[in-house]
Amino acid sequence: MKESLKKRILIGGLLVLTLVLSVLPVGAGAASEEREALFLASRRLLEEQQTPPHTKAGILVTNYGKDAEYSLGARVESNLSGPARFLVEGIYLKEEKEVAGFIGMKLVPAISLERPLYVGLGIGLKEEYRFQLFGGLELTDNIFVEMKYINDEISFDEENLYVAAGFQLSF
Repeated sequence: MKESLKKRILIGGLLVLTLVLSVLPVGAGAASEEREALFLASRRLLEEQQTPPHTKAGILVTNYGKDAEYSLGARVESNLSGPARFLVEGIYLKEEKEVAGFIGMKLVPAISLERPLYVGLGIGLKEEYRFQLFGGLELTDNIFVEMKYINDEISFDEENLYVAAGFQLSF
């Protein structure tokens, strides 16, 4: 009888072990699927963070304007494709009590840099502000500095060179 009991215990143990081992791979598969889903979600999030924002809006301070220590402005830029961005900018000239408006293009040649440099050209909406050339640096995602050359004729004069700094939000 002892031998029969040993066989029953051995067969019962093998049966329990077979059931346990058949269930374990199913549990491991669910955990593996969850890890894979988390990996794909983190990859998508990283791609979203690395793609440039579609639109930026901001305010700026510049020394542009007659006898003005500073003038305030606003800008909106929209991502066209790759390094090209469409830009609309207005600067309120408090001494003249008017707005100098510009429409232009901004090029960011190395968009993958941590602090991208950019250059651009704008066309003025009035004859007194016929065009602007500018170059700048985005210090952070929200703060930028620029050098602007604003003139009504194609010539270079140091008096028409201005600096600007601003804050922008991406959305």
